[in-house]
Amino acid sequence: MCKIAVKEHPHIKVFDYEITHQLSSGTCDFIHKLLNDQALSSQYDFSYIIGTDNIRIFETWNNHEELKKLIRFIVVSRKGESIPEDGWYDRFPNLYIRDPVMKVSSTYIRRLLKVWWANVPFISLFADRLLKNRIDIGVLAYIWRNELYK
Repeated sequence: MCKIAVKEHPHIKVFDYEITHQLSSGTCDFIHKLLNDQALSSQYDFSYIIGTDNIRIFETWNNHEELKKLIRFIVVSRKGESIPEDGWYDRFPNLYIRDPVMKVSSTYIRRLLKVWWANVPFISLFADRLLKNRIDIGVLAYIWRNELYK
């Protein structure tokens, strides 16, 4: 889906390290493996991007304190989401982007998709219109074909 979403943006590349290395043991393990990959870590400076909606639940993440020590976080503000500006994410080396970049989160999209799949005619049509305004039509077609997020 990421490759479909960025196909019109040649300056954006999809990094599928987690998939190609079949990693599924959690964020902290993923970051450890990534940073210990000499070929990549000598060539790139990695950051981990999350939305402010994740800041509210970050303390529930496994190994969250270790993660803060391992990698720089870029925290992107969500429209209508307010969080204190004096948290760990607002101090060096982290970066807190206060102006919302996108007006929607993946959590919101997944919620809309559940309504879309519910097949209630009026609500389904309403959700369909909302989705088409917020998600790449090619990605939406992929989700439909593969029956994702049912």
